[in-house]
Amino acid sequence: MRLLGDPPQHHRHVRVSGNTCLRSGEVAIFSEFGFSGSLIADNLIDGAALGISMTNLDTGGRLAICSGNLVRNIAPASAVNPDTVPVGIFAEADAVVTGNIVEDVPGTGILAGWGPYLRDVLVTDNLVRNADIGIAASVAPGAGRARIAGNLITGARRHAIAGMAWSEVAAPDLVAEAAAHPHLAIGENTID
Repeated sequence: MRLLGDPPQHHRHVRVSGNTCLRSGEVAIFSEFGFSGSLIADNLIDGAALGISMTNLDTGGRLAICSGNLVRNIAPASAVNPDTVPVGIFAEADAVVTGNIVEDVPGTGILAGWGPYLRDVLVTDNLVRNADIGIAASVAPGAGRARIAGNLITGARRHAIAGMAWSEVAAPDLVAEAAAHPHLAIGENTID
């Protein structure tokens, strides 16, 4: 489901809720480019190359709430877009990601930011199960603030909470390395 507007792919005040997205070839729900004010809630996503994406801060994409979604069975690659990486939920700017369940991701369960494109993102009270990386946030130069707190992460195969510099893991344990990344607040997460 891609949200489009005028100018192309710019939209404001859009609610995407109560949908069932099965076997999406690329991104199941994509709020992109100059979007402002997306509410993405109570959706079921089963099978996609990327579950929910709220991106493109570089072109003004911002202001989103992502809550109460069930995202699972993310594919390791997209059959239609080789640039798509396996992520459950991805947010870049002025966003709240809360109360979601993300399960079975051969990549990152929840990703906050990409390179310098991270600003004021809350990742709180989510359940992430069986992902290579449970939750990740950008630690690249120029990245803004994020808070990762109160999440339950189980079965992370590589890292529970990691810092990313674009696609590379730059800080494999953000809990232990939090002091080195003062733009990130990490706390009260349960890791098993």
